[in-house]
Amino acid sequence: MYAALEVHTTNTIEEGRHTVQAFTALMKQYMTQTADDNVKNWNFLKLHMTTHIFDDIKAKGATCNYNTKPNEQMHGPLKDWYLNWTNFKNVAEQILHIDHWLLVADDINCCISDFDEYSQRKSDGMDDDSLDDENTDIGVDSTLDPSQHVRMGSKQAAQTFCSIENAHKTHVEFTNFCIKLNAFLNIFLPTCNIPLPNGRRIRLQSDDTVTEY
Repeated sequence: MYAALEVHTTNTIEEGRHTVQAFTALMKQYMTQTADDNVKNWNFLKLHMTTHIFDDIKAKGATCNYNTKPNEQMHGPLKDWYLNWTNFKNVAEQILHIDHWLLVADDINCCISDFDEYSQRKSDGMDDDSLDDENTDIGVDSTLDPSQHVRMGSKQAAQTFCSIENAHKTHVEFTNFCIKLNAFLNIFLPTCNIPLPNGRRIRLQSDDTVTEY
């Protein structure tokens, strides 16, 4: 039970170690009392694993990141994807794409369900204030917008980087904004397999313009 926790604290690891010690003591008693009647060799991996499990958790993280529980029962979903959705060549990349598509579809479905529930409750007569109060209590933004610092709006007039930096002198994130944007784009675009303009590093200048939305 402790080994399967997806979030660990110092206390859960300590309690897990005590549980392993108790289990080991009981196993030794059982092996001793059944030694005459049982020819079983108790030196096998699954039993030995318990002696290292919490050292592994401290070194590698929660076991859900590296155990064999996902897709048990002979990896049913993977077998179905392989049989029905691949051409049986270079299947690892295809299966990863399928898994990604399903995760994205599930996320979209959850967002739609959340929005439908919000709209339904609003149409049932709950005003905005009561919805906001209730969502605030559970830490949910009633706008259902996960991008708290990003807002899309209408097209604004073009501005130079110099004017933007001057307009936001009190905001540290806008200090050397043009230089920071250059550094970001020169790393971000190649990482996303987007060619740099004319194959050269981006060197935006303070008098270049940018359009806000």
